Amino acid sequence: MAKLLAALAAALVVVLLACCSCVVRGGESQEVRESLVNFLTALAGGDGQAALRLGWDASVDPCGGTTSWGGTVRCFENKSENFGKIKKILLEGRGLSGTIDAALLCAAPAVRVVNLLGNSLRGGLPAGISACLGLTQLLVSGNQLSGSLPTSLAQLGQLEVLDVSGNNFSGEIPAGLSKLGKLVRFMANDNHFNGTIPEFNLDGFQNFTVSNNNLTGPIPKNAERFGNASFWPNAAGMCGGPFFDPCQQSPSGEGRHKKRTVPKIVMYLGYVLLGAAILAFVLYKICSKKKRSKLGRKAKPGGRGRSEKLVVYEFQSNGSLAKLLHVVM
Repeated sequence: MAKLLAALAAALVVVLLACCSCVVRGGESQEVRESLVNFLTALAGGDGQAALRLGWDASVDPCGGTTSWGGTVRCFENKSENFGKIKKILLEGRGLSGTIDAALLCAAPAVRVVNLLGNSLRGGLPAGISACLGLTQLLVSGNQLSGSLPTSLAQLGQLEVLDVSGNNFSGEIPAGLSKLGKLVRFMANDNHFNGTIPEFNLDGFQNFTVSNNNLTGPIPKNAERFGNASFWPNAAGMCGGPFFDPCQQSPSGEGRHKKRTVPKIVMYLGYVLLGAAILAFVLYKICSKKKRSKLGRKAKPGGRGRSEKLVVYEFQSNGSLAKLLHVVM
């Protein structure tokens, strides 16, 4: 009897341990699973069957095995604090032609890598992607995405790889990307970006390319590490060694110089005109006085001549008047 009870107790412990293991491995909540399934549906342009074709089922633990969710996700390993949660979403070349819904994606905060390369995704890269704070790699190359890159990308402090090449993006490359301390690979070639290249520090970069855009202005320092093909072709005006002619004064600096110079020119011109007007007036008065003198000789003796004064004032910066010239005729 005692042996039977011991066996039952041992079996119960095994069952409990198995159940605990299941609970731990099923780290993604039902809400997160449903959100990710809806994310895939949006990527598929609203095709409700796409998730099922790829094996994405909210009732199935995505980290339950290597074939869970069609093998298109990878999960954190045992020793990670995120064990049982999705680490990578791998949907490269799956014929997806919908849009990216960042809110649905970022409902899974543990996701680190999103690979959507080589599909036909349209629309833009939503600003809400910044809510995926743990992202280290965002790969959307080879799609039909358009619009400007959101400035909110600069909030992804863990981002190491950003590949937006081969799309229809336009506008300026967000300057904040150059402040991402962990970014080591940035591919933005074959788009329609314009403006200047942000001041990236390329010392620690492994890959950097912005060719086949409409960019102009100086290239970043240490650009020689990646060769001319990383920057050309682009719009006229690309400058900086060793691939292009030395850069002249930047447009912004030129603008500031003009802003400082124009008021000085106006001020000097004003002084010149004022001096010319005073000189003309004095000459006129002198000529008039000589004419009156000739007429005075013919007048009766004892007549008193009339003297005239010319006083010129100048407005000061504080609003007061200052006597600039006093001439008695």
